[in-house]
Amino acid sequence: MKCYENKSGMIKIHFVSLIVNHFCLIGIFCIQNSLAFLYIWEMMALSTFILVIFEYKKPETLKAGINFLIQSHVCILFLTVGFIWVSARTNSYDFNTIRQYCAFVNPALACCFLFVFLLVSQ
Repeated sequence: MKCYENKSGMIKIHFVSLIVNHFCLIGIFCIQNSLAFLYIWEMMALSTFILVIFEYKKPETLKAGINFLIQSHVCILFLTVGFIWVSARTNSYDFNTIRQYCAFVNPALACCFLFVFLLVSQ
């Protein structure tokens, strides 16, 4: 821990980000609205980015942080498209309506989307 004694400012930012990240992770499981979910997800992604790049002077750490940030925002893009898709058909952003909508979706279409998702994620 001696190597971090002169980085008190960075340690404060790190611990604030850790606390924000913790509450965002709790919020993700408690929220029942897709717009609020996306907001909390974005806060979680940014606070995690700050946690990842704590030792930003190391190039591999910075590269890993930028990689994480890009991947998390691609995920946010897919989540946003999915939430917009369902809300356009149900006129609601509530998670209960997503469950009701999925009960009426053709299983073959759902399997196609799952296959495309798995194909893209590799």
